[in-house]
Amino acid sequence: MTSNIRLRPLTAPVSPSPTDTNTGAPHHRSFSLKKATRIKLSTAQLLLLFTAMAVLALLLVLLLAFLGHIDGVRAKNILMPAPDAEHKYKSAVASFSLVDFSRKDPWDTAENRKIMLTIFMPIPEKSCSECAVPYMPDQTAKINNEQFLGDRNKGVFEQMQYKACCSASGTIDAAKIPLVLVDGHTDTSRLVYSNLARYVAANNVVVVLIDHPHDSSIVEFEDKSIAYNSGRTSLSNLSPLTSWNATVTKAIDIRIQDIKFALTSLADLSLLTRSFSAVKFSSALSTSSYAIVGHGLGGTVATQLGVADPRVRFSINLSGSAPPITQNTAAPVYFIGRENFLRDNDINWPAAWPHLTGPATEFDLQDSEIMDFTDASVVLELAQREGGMAGLQAKGLGKQGVWANHAVKCFVEGIVKDELKGDGKAVSNCVRIFGDERMVPYAARLKPKIEPTVTPGDKESGAASLRWRRWFA
Repeated sequence: MTSNIRLRPLTAPVSPSPTDTNTGAPHHRSFSLKKATRIKLSTAQLLLLFTAMAVLALLLVLLLAFLGHIDGVRAKNILMPAPDAEHKYKSAVASFSLVDFSRKDPWDTAENRKIMLTIFMPIPEKSCSECAVPYMPDQTAKINNEQFLGDRNKGVFEQMQYKACCSASGTIDAAKIPLVLVDGHTDTSRLVYSNLARYVAANNVVVVLIDHPHDSSIVEFEDKSIAYNSGRTSLSNLSPLTSWNATVTKAIDIRIQDIKFALTSLADLSLLTRSFSAVKFSSALSTSSYAIVGHGLGGTVATQLGVADPRVRFSINLSGSAPPITQNTAAPVYFIGRENFLRDNDINWPAAWPHLTGPATEFDLQDSEIMDFTDASVVLELAQREGGMAGLQAKGLGKQGVWANHAVKCFVEGIVKDELKGDGKAVSNCVRIFGDERMVPYAARLKPKIEPTVTPGDKESGAASLRWRRWFA
């Protein structure tokens, strides 16, 4: 940068300014180009000057480093792909907490139980005005960096954004829109299922993500307070359950109470209008019926509610254990296992399956690990491809990479469309795209040809076989 200051040699001494004879004030005198001022400084003054200059230089270095970090990490936002043009709905998104004053927090008994929700509200695409929103807040991003990438300061999850409806024209009759609740795995954040939620919501379905404080990895509330897991549940998010004990049942019971409280609260129209200030509603959500999708421990909760709560239209368990089931039930139950965790490998599924006399079906995600059911592989691929991190690796993911996530999204979305919209072709399309190598029916692992006449308690239930005939036609 060029300076307008001209340095002159310190050669000639300067005499004191003459004084005005009328006022006693010194005359202002101008310096010629040939003259300059010699400033005499003491040793202490010189030391102070050099110290100040050193401090300023250090501050400048730190500022440049900080600006470089911002430019290299935070300023480079990466937009997550949106559902394709066949989806006729966008999403308005709202996150908020709910306080249950009727019970204390079992993990922190000095406080009333408080939970955190994120709602993906479907908006007709023509009514939606979109803007980019952060995938997750800063501290949640740091915890996910640490969990998946081994370094909380990696700066990957912070970069992710997606488009949502920041305003909408028209009025939404929320009572007519079916509701799907997504319950995540232990020691994960509800927000790592946001991409899945966007795809499901794009079919005109309300999707609710729920965090269970001190069970979820981290929960950031609106007032900036944070609830960490900190090992409260003593459950691992990388290992399957090995026993059904008081630790497991306590965590599940708390989650079920949280979900029931959330459903009761969501039936309030004023809650919707407060949470979605830029959207008009003519009715509250209907919670008289709902579907539930759960991952890991959340999958166990989904299956338990699926067979116990008559309001549940169907449940999808993503690679979680079954709860103990000792009586026959015709509830629609879906289980999606993974490479080394079929129902045969679980502590409860083998005994529970014969009691599922309704449309109970298992698909298995090949070459997969437990975290392939989150958005982690999508984030990883975007960071590699668009974030300049080609060698980046993540924990808990299998060999399929982002294709595993595509398969999970497709089948979950397909089941939702089949069950709630009567679209049997949706699952058929997923079978056609992923069925040979990536997502395989359980019975196909036993025999090369799927039998349409299996009996209850055998490979799949008799009710499931009717659907199979349609899916695999």
